[in-house]
Amino acid sequence: MELTNLSCETFLAELAGNAPAPGGGGAAALVGAAGAALGNMVGSLTVGKKKYAAVEADILALNERSAALRKRLEGLVQADAEAFLPLAAAYKLPKETPEQQAHKAAVLEEALNRACAVPLEIMAACCEGITLAEEYAAKGSVLALSDAGCAALFCKAALQAAGLNVTVNTRLMADKARAAALNAEYTLPAVSQTVIITRTAGRTPVPERESIRSLAAHQATMVLFLSTSLTEKLQGELLAGGYGETTPAAIVYKATWPEEKIFRCTVGTLHKTATENGMKKTALIVVGGCLGGEYLRSLLYHPDFTTEYRKGKA
Repeated sequence: MELTNLSCETFLAELAGNAPAPGGGGAAALVGAAGAALGNMVGSLTVGKKKYAAVEADILALNERSAALRKRLEGLVQADAEAFLPLAAAYKLPKETPEQQAHKAAVLEEALNRACAVPLEIMAACCEGITLAEEYAAKGSVLALSDAGCAALFCKAALQAAGLNVTVNTRLMADKARAAALNAEYTLPAVSQTVIITRTAGRTPVPERESIRSLAAHQATMVLFLSTSLTEKLQGELLAGGYGETTPAAIVYKATWPEEKIFRCTVGTLHKTATENGMKKTALIVVGGCLGGEYLRSLLYHPDFTTEYRKGKA
């Protein structure tokens, strides 16, 4: 069954049913696709208007990118369902004998890895959608400004929902190193409770209030796209804004792809690491103390903390 060929009513009925798929990942992809579609709407309402003739070429280029992104996310609705079915089957494998246990563990590990890949791709696509929405808001018709904002919020919600699907699966992985690479927590108590998704100013400028130097002053977790070819400039701005030389950082090449590579470094060695490893495009950069190993335990889950569901040990 091709999920994207269903009517809205039928898809929602399938989503509400007791089948393992579609689920949260597919729903996230659909919401992200809706965000991309809203971006296209802004472009369609802008093209052909005399007031926006100076930016029409930019809007047409945005429309092409946004349309391609929408189709990509539509495909991920189906891909997520197909990736989850082997995982559901793996949970049902017998485990009575040592041989069966070993076989189940191996199959389950592979299925978990595949089940993470699609939500990660959804996340990457949604981040692109947020970037496109920003450009639509800056250049598109002011009459559709709220639609550009909704596009960004849809993609943000889809990004967070897909991330939750990754978190659930990585907790069950036996390969903890792989799980850690997929599941770095971007908000940690006493380290950072804020994630900034942005890019380095290049040929397309960013508002001064959103410059890397200004945002760096918050010392929050920062995720940067379209910035790998500008690491020398980026490093200088991060340092000038307040990040220390030893602040952890990572360059993630082709996230979620089979050839994914992760290069860990610090803000002080960011440009050197990118240069030595030939990183110029198709990568994102993560900066912040969340990539370190020290943080305070959240009291929300602390055994001494009393909630309405349990009494604390203290």
